[in-house]
Amino acid sequence: MKITKYVLIFVGFGLLGTLIAAFFAPKQHVVVHEMTIERPVADCWNACFNPDILPNWVDDLDTVEHVAGHYDRADYNAFLVFRSGENSTKAEYSVDSVTHQQAAKTNILLDDKLSLTTRFYLNELDSSKTNVKVVTTLIPSGFIFRLMLSGANGGLSEKRKAELEQMKKWLENQATRPTL
Repeated sequence: MKITKYVLIFVGFGLLGTLIAAFFAPKQHVVVHEMTIERPVADCWNACFNPDILPNWVDDLDTVEHVAGHYDRADYNAFLVFRSGENSTKAEYSVDSVTHQQAAKTNILLDDKLSLTTRFYLNELDSSKTNVKVVTTLIPSGFIFRLMLSGANGGLSEKRKAELEQMKKWLENQATRPTL
């Protein structure tokens, strides 16, 4: 009987600790990256939004399945199909707001559990250089996902930074080719 009592006390403290941790877990994670790319603003714009180009720099993105709208307008909807090994994940993708070749906001929704909102700001420095600022917000849904992703800020920052470096490298390797 004593063992049962101690097990119940242990489980009770575990549940209480989990609830307290979930209460203090961040509701969202925000990371900001900024870089200068040696390409015209139109090329950078296309790299950020054109579904034919996205798989060149977004990790594990296999294909983009068009649903509705045009990729650089606020009415665009698609499914992003990510593959990692034998696993496949399909996420809802939408472009929410656009100021053509200056700013846009996209949203990726994964199983109604995670929302990844990204704001892109493009600033033409001269005819061949563009400053790209990317603000990414990860919003987990529900306290369990908030708890599970409470330490995700560092990983999100590193992953987004690596993807943007891939985009920059891909774009700058296009320098010997005509404008996209």
